[in-house]
Amino acid sequence: MEILSRQMTTAVVSRNNQAVTLHGMVHALRDMGGITFLTLRTRRGLVQCVCTDKQALDGATEGCAVTVSGLWRIEPRSPGGKELAETQVTVLSRPAAPMPVPLAKRKLDLHLDTELGLRPVVLRAPRQRAVFRIQAAVCRAFRDFLQSREFTEIH
Repeated sequence: MEILSRQMTTAVVSRNNQAVTLHGMVHALRDMGGITFLTLRTRRGLVQCVCTDKQALDGATEGCAVTVSGLWRIEPRSPGGKELAETQVTVLSRPAAPMPVPLAKRKLDLHLDTELGLRPVVLRAPRQRAVFRIQAAVCRAFRDFLQSREFTEIH
């Protein structure tokens, strides 16, 4: 699971046990009896949200656009070491149909034709998106190196 890390580390330490609000999409829901773990997909990565009250989920399902409010805290047991606790969820919109692919799975195991046909949806999965982030980092490193040597980039 890709977790908010570098950008959020200082924010977590400075905002530990303070109320915050995040906007994103419901990536996964795991009901563990009295506690529900909601994985929120933001543009920077995934955040674990802990909800102890079923009413606070507001009927959220995977793929819903939501606003999540709660206490931002350091929790060593959570993936990434940070989580949003005592969460209140507000559903902004619901998907018209269920996702054609289960994005919360670690590996999608799709045939290439299927994966390319569903590319806009498949790229929401953190593992699939990571390939393009690595490619962007390599290109950025080449560009920075060549610019430091006063090369001109031509397209």
